[in-house]
Amino acid sequence: MPLLSVSFRETITVSAEARGKHIRQLAGGGRYGDTLLTVEPLARGTGVEFANALDPGRIPAPFIADIAQGVIETIEEGVLAGFPLVDLRVTLRDGSYHHLHSTPLSFRVAASIALHDAVVKASPIILTPVVKLEFTAAMGTQASLLRDIHRMNGIVLYSAESEPGRIRIEATLPLDALLEARALEDAAGASASFAPSAPCVFDWRGNFRMQFSHYERAPAALQKRLIREAARQQTSGGATPSGKKEMS
Repeated sequence: MPLLSVSFRETITVSAEARGKHIRQLAGGGRYGDTLLTVEPLARGTGVEFANALDPGRIPAPFIADIAQGVIETIEEGVLAGFPLVDLRVTLRDGSYHHLHSTPLSFRVAASIALHDAVVKASPIILTPVVKLEFTAAMGTQASLLRDIHRMNGIVLYSAESEPGRIRIEATLPLDALLEARALEDAAGASASFAPSAPCVFDWRGNFRMQFSHYERAPAALQKRLIREAARQQTSGGATPSGKKEMS
């Protein structure tokens, strides 16, 4: 299963700050952008906030929108493995400008550097999407189903007889674990089992309901795997070591 196709997210766990500068001397001119950003984690599901706490006059107002744009671009690109950042507040604390050499691009790049470095300092993690799965199955398969759900780090929310000989189960499961189990079944030529070596207890061709529930911290092993796969793709794609294409 191509894990990088799953809608993972990245977030931070502690507050941090970093300064980003984009200063270049060019023939006939130059570039100058300087920003200081702080990041702090927000409650899961809050989203992303951008706040301007800059003292008046430190940076001309028109450049603030360019700083925000640099922040947005980095949030969308992610830092660890190329997944969008969520649930954090980014605050512009300080910065400086040059009356001749400051440009919109300079501040976009400076803000991107500052946010990237601040996130790296803020103990970032990868979040995995969790789905709620509802289905019915034959009563005799209950033990195997519950065992497989727990094996995939799922949580059973409800389990009871729905009709004679049938049991209704509601559970939350990490989407990546669910899809990987399905991929293993397909590779083994099976069509109705969470694991190739297990009895056929779940019918993927039957009726079931699945909907997004929430995001939660991905297991450490999965995070390392995603970071390795992202680094491999970035290297083969000609990206810079930081994972971002060089901005000219």
